[in-house]
Amino acid sequence: MATLITRIIRGFRKIVALPKVAATRRKYLRILNEFSITMVGVNAREELYWHVAREVVGRLGFDDCVVYELDMRTNTLIQKAAIGPKNPKDDQILNVLEIPLGKGITGAVAASGKSTIVEDLTEDPRYLPDMESARSEICVPLLIQNVCVGVIDCEDPRARHFNASHLEILTTVASLLSSKLQQCEVLDALKDKHVRLTKEISERMNAEAALRQQNENMEAEVAKRTEALTTSLDKLKRE
Repeated sequence: MATLITRIIRGFRKIVALPKVAATRRKYLRILNEFSITMVGVNAREELYWHVAREVVGRLGFDDCVVYELDMRTNTLIQKAAIGPKNPKDDQILNVLEIPLGKGITGAVAASGKSTIVEDLTEDPRYLPDMESARSEICVPLLIQNVCVGVIDCEDPRARHFNASHLEILTTVASLLSSKLQQCEVLDALKDKHVRLTKEISERMNAEAALRQQNENMEAEVAKRTEALTTSLDKLKRE
């Protein structure tokens, strides 16, 4: 929690330092402050991705954004949330893309762990068109302890649209989201441990119950045979 709060404070300081008018700075601070408060009560990754796309990146002035999650098993980036042409309604994503690590601009950012701004996509052979062709792109990694777990990718139909201010804003959002995702990992690990312990306790209790039943059955069988033997001995004595 301390790390998350520290990143939030640093993010606020960065936004305040941006060369924007006072009203815009206040808007950015309000959006990031609301995001930091909302994150406290959200522990589902999908919900976090959609909130970041709609309520944070979208409100910060980005029109086309996709949040990718990196599948560590397959080394593939998978689209998890979006605004713009990819998102016709609700939580739907049209033509969900899966991009191998290192392929395209998003894959390159995920592989390197470093942000990038492409001023003119027509001059970059790495560009992978999606729903609509764009002219400029900005992509920042989601890092947990210097390991990439996803990226936030934004495009625009205008060439040379994104600048250092956009990068500063998006990097701050990515940093806040990454901190929350790290908390989610810890929480998931605790939940998994709880499930395993609960299962182990249940299995042990079942085994103990079965053992008790076996002992009871054995005692009943011994008592039965003892009674039968005693009856037989009594008959022999009478004879």
